[in-house]
Amino acid sequence: MITLVIHPIDTEKHPTVPPGWRWAVMVGDGPYDDMNRCAEARYNPTEAEADLEGEMVAVAVVKALRIAGLPAGCRTEHLDHDPIPAGGDHISIGG
Repeated sequence: MITLVIHPIDTEKHPTVPPGWRWAVMVGDGPYDDMNRCAEARYNPTEAEADLEGEMVAVAVVKALRIAGLPAGCRTEHLDHDPIPAGGDHISIGG
């Protein structure tokens, strides 16, 4: 299972990241603070942009897995908090 996670940025925990939203394509259902399960993640200024960009990447990952002969599905999880631990700001910013 591929999970697309959309969440607001906690700028107190991540002072180098501007206010906005993150999307992350995660392998499996959780926990969402496990960066070893994160296939890709990015920043967007709005939730709608994070939804759109994240969905494009998640669908590409699912299609690649299916082409490789692996069963794969996708779901989206919207969080009301930032699960990224402080100091985990290695996730790229930009598009």
